[in-house]
Amino acid sequence: MTFPGADGAELSARGLVDDLLAGATVRVQDPRLGSPAEDEPAGQVWGSGFFVAPGLLLTNAHVLWPQEGAGDPGRGDGKIGVATADRVLTGSWAAALPGRRPRRRDGDLPPWPDLALVRVEEPDEHPCVWLSEDLPTDGCRVAVRGYAAVYQSWYAPWRLDGNVNGVAGPRHERRFQIDNPEVPYGTSGGPVLDLDRGGVWATCTAKRGERRAGGVVTPVLALRALLDDPGQAGRAPDPDAPGFEVADGVDPAELFRELWHGHDRYHWRCHRDAAQGDGPGWVRAVASLTAQRTGADPELLARLRGELAELPLAAPGVVLGIVERMVPHLTTPGRLPVLWRDGLDLILGLRPALSASRWLEYRDEAERQARARSASPGSPLPAVRPGRVVLRVEAAKYPAGQYIWSVARHQGPGRGRVCGQSGTPVPEGDLVEQVGPVLVRALAEADQGAGPAVLEVCVPLPLFDLPVDEWVLRPAGNGVRRTPLSLPLGVLMPVVVRDAEREGPDWAAAGSAAVGRWAALAGGPLEPLPLPPEAAEDWRRVWQLLDEADPRAVPLWSGAATVPPGDQVMDAIAVAGHSVVLWRRGGDERSAPDFLLRLAELVQQQRNAGQLPFTVQQLRKYAFSCAAAAQAHWAAGVVLLYDSPRASPSAPLTTLD
Repeated sequence: MTFPGADGAELSARGLVDDLLAGATVRVQDPRLGSPAEDEPAGQVWGSGFFVAPGLLLTNAHVLWPQEGAGDPGRGDGKIGVATADRVLTGSWAAALPGRRPRRRDGDLPPWPDLALVRVEEPDEHPCVWLSEDLPTDGCRVAVRGYAAVYQSWYAPWRLDGNVNGVAGPRHERRFQIDNPEVPYGTSGGPVLDLDRGGVWATCTAKRGERRAGGVVTPVLALRALLDDPGQAGRAPDPDAPGFEVADGVDPAELFRELWHGHDRYHWRCHRDAAQGDGPGWVRAVASLTAQRTGADPELLARLRGELAELPLAAPGVVLGIVERMVPHLTTPGRLPVLWRDGLDLILGLRPALSASRWLEYRDEAERQARARSASPGSPLPAVRPGRVVLRVEAAKYPAGQYIWSVARHQGPGRGRVCGQSGTPVPEGDLVEQVGPVLVRALAEADQGAGPAVLEVCVPLPLFDLPVDEWVLRPAGNGVRRTPLSLPLGVLMPVVVRDAEREGPDWAAAGSAAVGRWAALAGGPLEPLPLPPEAAEDWRRVWQLLDEADPRAVPLWSGAATVPPGDQVMDAIAVAGHSVVLWRRGGDERSAPDFLLRLAELVQQQRNAGQLPFTVQQLRKYAFSCAAAAQAHWAAGVVLLYDSPRASPSAPLTTLD
C-alpha cells in the first residue's frame, strides 16, 4: 500500500513498525499444535493474539471460548497454545471480558467487549506492541495483522490495510468498522495498528456482516472495565450486562496495573537499549513516524511512563489532584485516571502544546507524593486539601413521596463540579441504586491524598433521618467479593447532615447568634446539652432552654428528628441558632437516659466541634463491628448535624478541619 506524501524516512519507519508488529503477533491454538515454521499443522488453530506486556497476551474472548458449532466452547479453560514464528509457548486465561461464556444477543457480533488476557508460562524474551488508548477518527489508516487461513487450513502470517469507516454498536459498546471487507478466518484477536501514529489501539473482532460492509475492531480501551466495577471482581458477570470474569487468584485491578506497568517498563528498557546501538526500537520508530506532527515526543513519553511505572501505586484521586492543580479550571475527564501514566496522558490530552518542562513537573510531583506516602503510610499528603462531596436530596413537587438529587465534589475554593443529578423524581427506596454509582466516582475523585472525603448530606428537615450513613454502595454476596465499598458509608468516611432550608431572610434573626455559637464551638471545649424527652412537650420551653444555653453547647436528642416531637425539637434548635447537634434515629424512651449520658461523655472528650465528624465516624465503626454486642446498641443510628451558618447550604463547608 502506498502513502501519498510519505518520505523515505517515514516509509522506513513504517516498515520497522510493521516488522516489530509481526514479531509481537502470535497464533493462538491447541497447545499440541506445532509452530508456524513447521511444515504442516497437526491440530487446531483458534485465532490470533499479540503481546501487550512481558508474559501477557491479548486476544478475543471468542477465540478461546467460541460459540457452539465453531469449536470446543470450553477450550480456553485449559492450556492455551501461543505460537510465535519459531516456537510454541503455553499459557492460561487470566481475564475474559465480559466473561468466558456470555449469552449471545441478537446479531452476529460476540458480546461486548470480547477481549481476553492470557498469561504465558515462562515467556522468555518476546516483542511487545506499543499500545495506545487513543481512539481514531474516521479515515484513519490502519493495518490488521494475524494468522489467517489462506489455503486448505494452512494458517500463515497475514496483513490487511484499510481505513476506519464509522462505528458499530451503541456508544457504551463502541466498536469501529474498517472499510476492507476481507478479514479471513483466524485473524480474530490480531492487532490493529494506527499507521499514522504507530500505536496498536484495537483487536480485530469480526469480518463483514449482514449490515456491515467491512470488518469490525474493538479498542483496547475497553480493558478499563477491569477497573470500573470493583464489586464484580472474581465473579461471572450477569449475561445481559458488560463486566468481566477473572481466573482464580487474579485481582482484576492488579492485572490491569501489571499490564500497563510491564508495557511501560518494557518500552523504556528497549528504547535505552536501542539508544546504545542494540537494535531498533518501537519508540524510535514512532518518533520518526510522528516527527512532522504536533504532539508529545514519544521518546520523552516513553521515559516518563517507564519512570512512573516504578512508583508505588496511588489512589485514583491523588493522580487527579495533581492534574487539577496543574491545569486550572479542569473539566473532570469522563475516565478517572487510575495509574500515574493516566495523569500524564490526561495532561497531554488537555494541553497538547504544554511544554516538556510541565511533563517533568508532573513526574516530579508524582515522585514526591509517592515518597511521602511510602514514608508515612496512611498519613495525609502535604499541601493537599481534604475533599468534600455534597449530596443534596429534596422532595419532588410531583409525584408525592419521590425525590430529586444531585452530587457535587469540592476540592477547595474555586475547584468544584456537579458529578451527577437525577433526571426524574425517584422513590426513596431507589435512591441508593441511582445515587450510588455517582457517589462512588465522586468519592474516589475527592480522596486526593488528604484522607477520605467528608460526605455532606444537604436535606430539608423531613429528610434529616435519611440513613445515608448506612448506605452500602457495593453490597457483597451472591458470589460478589467484599470491597471497602461493601461497608456502610458512615464507617468509611465522616458523614454529616446539613439543613437545606436554613437560609434566606426568614433565618436572618438567628444569624448573629448562630455565627457566635459556631465560633465558640470551633474554639471549644464543648458543653453537652441533653434534651430529655419531657422537654419536648412544650416547644417554647425547649426553645428557651436552647436560647439561653452556653455558646459552646451541643444539643443532644434521644429520638428521631423527623417525627413528633423530634421535628419540633429540631425547629427549636435551628431557631435558637445551634448548628451542631447529635441525635439518633431509633431507640425508645426507656433507653434515652443511658443514651444521653453516653453521648454527653463523648462530647465532653472533644477538643472542639471540628473533631465531631471524625469521632462520630469512629462511633459508627464501633457500632458496626460490635453490632451483635449489647454494649454497642446505644451507638447505632447516631446522626450529626454540622452546618456552618457562614456557608449557604448549597455551598460546601469550609471550616471543617
